[in-house]
Amino acid sequence: MRNAASRPATSAKTTSFFGTILASYGPAFRAFPTLEGGHFDQITNILEQIRELPHLRTHFISPWIPQYIGRGKGKVQKVVVVPCHGWFHVLVNTETGMIDLFHLQRSGDVPVGVVANLIQYAALLLMIAQATGYTPRKLCYTISDAHIYDGQVDDVLKLIAVRPQRLPTVTLDQSVTDIFAVRPSHFAIEDYYPRLGRMKIWTPI
Repeated sequence: MRNAASRPATSAKTTSFFGTILASYGPAFRAFPTLEGGHFDQITNILEQIRELPHLRTHFISPWIPQYIGRGKGKVQKVVVVPCHGWFHVLVNTETGMIDLFHLQRSGDVPVGVVANLIQYAALLLMIAQATGYTPRKLCYTISDAHIYDGQVDDVLKLIAVRPQRLPTVTLDQSVTDIFAVRPSHFAIEDYYPRLGRMKIWTPI
């Protein structure tokens, strides 16, 4: 359990470094700064690598740009949001044609953030599999610091009191093979019957 006082709210500053939230997530994934002064597209690279050398165990992506995240004397943090998630390792089984995604989350607000992140990386697995011609098998998810805030307890108790049911099925339009062309409308969900209405759960950010 975590008290919100231990985690001050993030500033509303979102002025630009490649758009919003400075150098977090998108810029790290698509425009990682290099020693040579240019930028490296991790997403494009991992797709090319999976297609060309699927047997490798180095299909890995990180949202962490260390020189933008340093804190302490003489250091200036250049990100508004320090990445909470986004470390992932893709493993391909060339014999079975199956592909797995192993995701590490540094910090997770369980009833709010983690719920969204699980959906995001499950969708990403579908997208990578379809873009590279493999069949998605499983998403493995690890959270280093999973927490529930004091102000969320009542809502969490309501959630865990609901009787579990069969999981829904999510599919991706098979005609879309360009990962950068995928849109929310290309996903379809079946057998989803929520027992609770939409909840507005408090979070300190």
